[in-house]
Amino acid sequence: MDEKHLARFDWAAKRLLRDKANFEVLEGLVSVLLNDKITIMEIIESQSNQDSPEDKYNHVDVKAKNHKGEIIIVEVQICSEPSYMQRVLYGACKAVTEQLSKGNKYHEIKKVYTISIVYFDLGSGDDFVYHGITKFTGIHTNNELLFDKKKEDGTFKHTPADSVMPEYYIIKVNSFDKKAETYIEEWVNFLKNSAVKPNTQAPGLARAIEVLDWTKLSDDDQKSLRDYEQALINIELKIKNGIEENVNKFQLNTARNFLNMGLDVARVLEGTGLSLKQLKEADLLPPDYELGELGE
Repeated sequence: MDEKHLARFDWAAKRLLRDKANFEVLEGLVSVLLNDKITIMEIIESQSNQDSPEDKYNHVDVKAKNHKGEIIIVEVQICSEPSYMQRVLYGACKAVTEQLSKGNKYHEIKKVYTISIVYFDLGSGDDFVYHGITKFTGIHTNNELLFDKKKEDGTFKHTPADSVMPEYYIIKVNSFDKKAETYIEEWVNFLKNSAVKPNTQAPGLARAIEVLDWTKLSDDDQKSLRDYEQALINIELKIKNGIEENVNKFQLNTARNFLNMGLDVARVLEGTGLSLKQLKEADLLPPDYELGELGE
């Protein structure tokens, strides 16, 4: 059967999936990644949850619990900016420090999971899902350092650092290029192509079909989605134009340096890829240069 094409996840994460009735969609994504049964308790409002469609990133903070009833904080980031690592670090730290601002003690800080859905080229890794944790290992013995954690009965147990430290998941959406067979593959296919198999069993995706069917969206939601998609196009154009402008400046600076070194115009054109017209418009041609030598 043909895949069902739906509204974009990154748009829905800010508009529809924050509704408690639709938590099942986000729960499905987090459950598949963490390989656990995750239940979202509430969306955590913060200053970083802005509604502008031209935000450089999109993110949703949620308070959830796993199958053991342990409380965790999950930050879903939909990134589209070069300073990715700094953004992830900031997000994780903010999720931790905001817990203290509510009057909690250090021992009450909940574990933070950061899920980054990346829609731009990121590094050279050949996978489409990455996972990172914090571990402390001996520089001589290579043994992992385990920390004493007090249990409810007053006894202690040894636990690794990643039981407390933030945990990171990176989904490189554009790196996915295969037939979706596993649950995580179905999810990444949805994130990339906004498409889901009608008979999917992947957690959360059946609900996504119900919630994100374009034909069932209200007029306001359809307009919001169109505006969001246009905003993304505008952002991409700005980035492209900025890159082209920087490349052109670099080429002209290189041409200027070559000419100052005494290289002839023909070799400068060959070495920089610029045209004679571009050199003329930038006023870089030697005063005694005859345009007829190479033609315009």
